Amino acid sequence: VPFFDYGISVEYELVRSIVTVSEGTRQKLGVVRTDAQLMGGFSFAGGMPQQIPRNELITELEKQFDVEEVDPTSPIPTDTYAAILVAQPSSLGPAELNNVVEAIKAGQPTAIFEDPFPSLMQNVPATGAEKQSPGGMFGGGQPAPKGDIRELWKAIGIEVPGKRADFNPSLYEPEVVWQDYWPYRKLDEERFPNTWVFVREEAPGGVGSISPEHQVTSGLDEVLFPVPGVIKPAPNSAFEFAPLVTTGTAAGTVGYDQYRENQRDLARLRFKEGEPDGKPLVLAAQITGSTASDSDEKEASDADSTESEEDGSGTDDKAKDADDSNADEAKSKQLNVIYVADIDLMIDAFLRIRARPDEEDEIQWQFENVTFLLNIVDELAGDDKYIPIRKRKPRHSTLRTVEAAINEARENESAQSFEFQRNFDEEIKKAQAENDKIIEKFQKRREDLEKKQRSGGNVSLTELQQAIQELAEQNALLQRKLEIKREQLERDRDVEIQRIRREADLDIQKTQNMYKLWAVIVPPIPPFLVGLVVFVVRRLREREGISKARLR
Repeated sequence: VPFFDYGISVEYELVRSIVTVSEGTRQKLGVVRTDAQLMGGFSFAGGMPQQIPRNELITELEKQFDVEEVDPTSPIPTDTYAAILVAQPSSLGPAELNNVVEAIKAGQPTAIFEDPFPSLMQNVPATGAEKQSPGGMFGGGQPAPKGDIRELWKAIGIEVPGKRADFNPSLYEPEVVWQDYWPYRKLDEERFPNTWVFVREEAPGGVGSISPEHQVTSGLDEVLFPVPGVIKPAPNSAFEFAPLVTTGTAAGTVGYDQYRENQRDLARLRFKEGEPDGKPLVLAAQITGSTASDSDEKEASDADSTESEEDGSGTDDKAKDADDSNADEAKSKQLNVIYVADIDLMIDAFLRIRARPDEEDEIQWQFENVTFLLNIVDELAGDDKYIPIRKRKPRHSTLRTVEAAINEARENESAQSFEFQRNFDEEIKKAQAENDKIIEKFQKRREDLEKKQRSGGNVSLTELQQAIQELAEQNALLQRKLEIKREQLERDRDVEIQRIRREADLDIQKTQNMYKLWAVIVPPIPPFLVGLVVFVVRRLREREGISKARLR
């Protein structure tokens, strides 16, 4: 251990270092090479070579494991690694993705991180986006084909809500999850989208959202998923599906296209999100079970029956051992996968915040993304001795009454802003509908003239050109009017939202000032009363031994 970071338990660092050294050999952890490039590398996207540094999570894992990069272009051995980690498997080519799927089917414990829209990890294509063009000094080129990620989902028995990409039906665009909950009221909630999903029990309907029954998540208080996806078990899956992390009930999904088009206009994005689904959405889960196919099970059954026959007939022992081996192999293929519908939760910033939480003066972040990630790897590798130590953390009291008042003010602000945005969109739709009616009238006139001309009627070219020109001019005029109305409504919307925000801030400030005033007034009262009582008692005692004649 080169040094102890302020935010990391000294007990955990010492225990891990001592145990790792005393054991002599370390388990091997494989990191599959994908476009996420967790092990570092180079990118030629954009025409210029860019060096991608190694992810700090890998550095953290190297303190416990021998971490090796796995080449997915070749079959992945299942007897080499205690577990493998795959970030954004959808970026792999067809052959590479198939090798990963085959390794999983063969029983290789695997951590999968697949993000519908990587917002913080650079140069990583979304699930439904094409791979980046290779670029380079000699120009670009066509993006390499991607494998069908649905084959992986099918192999592990899950479904992901979404749709086929319009521009490329071979790609699939998962939906993006949002949740109406923001725990850090010192920051302006309007600067952050609802797609930053903070998973806590305090969220509406969030009790049990971080599974208290699974050792990976029990004891964790908060995990942040920036722009995650959602998963659910396939209806016909025989695997066991154990949710690790879910949203609360004030959550829902928004389409990939809608998020991409409105991600910079948060007010409009919140309107597109609509109403919550009213039920938890699974963000991470462990999938386990036997991967033996029907043919494998039949072979195993045949091997068992052959063994019984050979025991009675005294056939060659070598044939019996071979059959036993085949039967055991077919029965031992156990799927063990932890699937997380996000990769942004493993960016370097989370490791730095964990190591130095004191660098932020105003905000004390509480998310435990790094602990969650390390616990996943330990669970899959079958090494759970560090998990209980990682979960130990100090507890701090907070001003809950003040926080409740702040939450109420922010909720009122959010509701009013949403209502104003809804009215804004309705006004725009109404103006667009009026424009469409006028355009339709000019369009019909032009179509009638064209139809009359095609049927041999007497239509002059000048009259037809005039109709086309009038249509174009009217269309341009109405579009300009619509843009002016939109700009005016946007100004009114922004002014109104600012007013609502100021009122909410004033309410919050009023609440804080009230408690500050009480904090100044109340503390001196008890010592003042004690001093007054002491003064009165002492004066009375002084007067006890004095004659009344001497008293004035």
